[in-house]
Amino acid sequence: MADIRHDFLATEVPIGTKLHIPESVPSSVYRSRLFERLNEGRKGKLTLICAPAGFGKTTLVSDWIRSSRVQAAWISLDEGDNQPIRFWRYMAAAFKSVDRGIADNVLQASAQLASMDFEQAIRLFLSDLQRLAKPITVVLDDFHVIRDQGIVQGLAYLLAHLPDSVHFCIMSRTNPGFDLSRLEIDGKATCFTLEELRFSEREGTLFYRNCMRLEWDDATTAALVRKTEGWIAGLKLSALSFRDKEDAVGEALREFSGDLRQVERYLLQEVFRHLSEPMRQFLMKCSILSRWNAPLCQAVTGWDSRPYIEALEDGQLFIVPLDAKGDWYRFHHLFAEFLRKQLEKHDPASVPELYLRAGDCCRERQLDEEAIEYYLLGRHYDQAVELLEETAANVVNRGWSVLRGWLSSIPNAILLKHPMLYFSYALSLSNSGQGHLAERKLQEAQRWYEEASPEWSEAERSRYLGWIHYVRGNTMVFLHHDLNRAREHFRLSEFYAPHGIALIYGKEDAPLQAIDVRSYAIENGHASPEVATPYTMQMADIFRKANPSFLGRLYSHHGELRYLWNDLQQSEHYAGKALKWIEQLPARSEFERIPNCILRARLKAAEGKSEAAKDILHAGIDWMKRMNIRRGILLLETERARLALMEGDAAMAAAWIERYQLSASDMISVFQLYEYEFLARALIAHDRLDEAGRLLERLQGLAESELRPIDEAEVLAMHSLLLKRQGFQEPALLKLDQALSKAEANAIVRIFIDEGPDMSGLLIELIATRQQGKLRGRWLSSLEFARKILSGFGIDETFAGTETPLAALLTPRELDVLHCMREDLSARQIAERLQIGYETVKTHRSRIYGKLGVASRMKAIE
Repeated sequence: MADIRHDFLATEVPIGTKLHIPESVPSSVYRSRLFERLNEGRKGKLTLICAPAGFGKTTLVSDWIRSSRVQAAWISLDEGDNQPIRFWRYMAAAFKSVDRGIADNVLQASAQLASMDFEQAIRLFLSDLQRLAKPITVVLDDFHVIRDQGIVQGLAYLLAHLPDSVHFCIMSRTNPGFDLSRLEIDGKATCFTLEELRFSEREGTLFYRNCMRLEWDDATTAALVRKTEGWIAGLKLSALSFRDKEDAVGEALREFSGDLRQVERYLLQEVFRHLSEPMRQFLMKCSILSRWNAPLCQAVTGWDSRPYIEALEDGQLFIVPLDAKGDWYRFHHLFAEFLRKQLEKHDPASVPELYLRAGDCCRERQLDEEAIEYYLLGRHYDQAVELLEETAANVVNRGWSVLRGWLSSIPNAILLKHPMLYFSYALSLSNSGQGHLAERKLQEAQRWYEEASPEWSEAERSRYLGWIHYVRGNTMVFLHHDLNRAREHFRLSEFYAPHGIALIYGKEDAPLQAIDVRSYAIENGHASPEVATPYTMQMADIFRKANPSFLGRLYSHHGELRYLWNDLQQSEHYAGKALKWIEQLPARSEFERIPNCILRARLKAAEGKSEAAKDILHAGIDWMKRMNIRRGILLLETERARLALMEGDAAMAAAWIERYQLSASDMISVFQLYEYEFLARALIAHDRLDEAGRLLERLQGLAESELRPIDEAEVLAMHSLLLKRQGFQEPALLKLDQALSKAEANAIVRIFIDEGPDMSGLLIELIATRQQGKLRGRWLSSLEFARKILSGFGIDETFAGTETPLAALLTPRELDVLHCMREDLSARQIAERLQIGYETVKTHRSRIYGKLGVASRMKAIE
């Protein structure tokens, strides 16, 4: 047994074999006419090869990839891939197999991809694909097994928006389930017909001679091609059936009715009948395995499997290598279906035992996912549940939807006896928006308690009630937003289970975000101090006892809000409290660390301590590099470039654009608002004003549609300054009014202050314009809110918008510079007179223009 374990572990894990491009068949028929069509199809977005089993779809495409040296990613699909998270993670892994820098974000957005609300997550995927270094063809083999409509619709959306560098090749027995008409009209889809895939008589002759090493006469091979209608699997079956008895071919031809299903049954039976009895038993028993190698076959059959596998290879039976070393295989689908039917016919009672052996073998070798699926297929629920309880934390790292799929297939009567799994399942339903299902699970748990608890110990009853109340508390928080009832349930949970309860907490369902408070939809007023502060404090009080690991995120979130409200002292207080909790989390705590790092850096920058801010960001970037978290590096490098830009250094922004290759024309996901907002700033800094304006329009529409009012306000504020710079005075004021209206409901002040002196000048101009009645129409924001923001600049709100003396607007040094400008001194002459640097003069001059709301020296001195 020790040797088997060594061999098993020395080979590739089976799941990885799904991405392996099948090996070419030795001396296979070179189908130049089809290769030419495949090459031509790469100019579009999709090649669809739709035909029944056995027409050589897989061999055709794998041979084409190798002969044409196409850069390709391959996914061999099976029934288990109808779980959306699994499907999209394989998709991401396939892209990463050819370009390691691609699709990191998709793995984190897999929960969104798995829902019917997949558009934003696919946009995130597309933004990655736009930066592919080389063109790539993605092959989806056996797509007919995919029935999940969310996957089908998501793939259709992806295909409709693919960049030119990506081409999909889908192989299926049936139509893919989405409309191809638009792609076909645009000349972006190439569809292979069944007639094209059939072997010609010439190809049939070459197949028998080169592949099967049979020297049958041309008349015989031509007759077989005609009788099988060019069906490649039929030709191979005939060769296997009559390899040593050419004289039997004529009789077989008379037996064929011409119906391919009848031909298939006849020939498979002939091949199977001529195998030895041990080989037939071996094949039937191993037919339950989706993928197999020698040790796994040995565990299932109880026999030394190497001689059988060697015989299958030598006999060119229907097995498909899944890796380059020839360790892992699967049966051809036609053969697998036939073998399973034979097993069900001749020995159905053995099937559950075979699944149990397969599950035990995989479990022993820590292939937990394979083991669980074999246990469930064989209805060995106790073993599945036991393994799930042992490895649940690792399972969750692959996604809650996978775990939910497994648990949903276990009978409720069994699952109820395992409360840790049962209530983790209910909790996951609650946290994923499936509240009605979570409520149903809790009701079932309550009924089970009433029926079964009289036979339990007091400790068992208390622990069970602790679970019920904890999950109910979560549903009150996240579904009903009823903190009072949540508090009562959490109190009862602590009363019944004072030492805590074991639950599995799902992995983060969204990509990394720079600012936590901007990572979800917010209704008007929900982020205001009056609403958010008491809510946060109640949440902190609840989770301090119920789930303290949540406090780091909660305090950072509240610190971000305090910063936006311009309450910097309290923001710093909560950022510090958050950091203490975050440092107690496991090493992979990037979802908490990144927002906290950015918040602390912004607080230091607001105090004028830019070096301290840079140190915080450098430390954060170093941590992300050690952990190899690429998106984390992107977000923190974006913040570092933003800080440099605020100080007047545009060089880092230029380097950032060059490194990350973002473009104003990219398809943008809501998860990417932060980096594309910075891109707009960088474009403005490099005088690409029209390009920046178009980008800001797109960002505003995205933020508005996805209910991101803080982002929308910041985008509108940036756009108002851009319009002012372009000389569009009235549109700039109207755009600023829009920004203020979006921010006012949630008392968001700081985004305007962080824009600097240019914004204070435009605010003053807006107030004056409104008070003087120069612009007609309904204003969206209040003057009171505009004055509140001005007070954050240190400008007395009592004079804002009135006939204000310059001394009230400008600092003493700015007044000195303005007086020199009135004397028509150049910037260098002003620097010499005032004994200050040339660049400092330019900075003061820019601030004077902003405060006065002008764009030129002439206007400033009027």
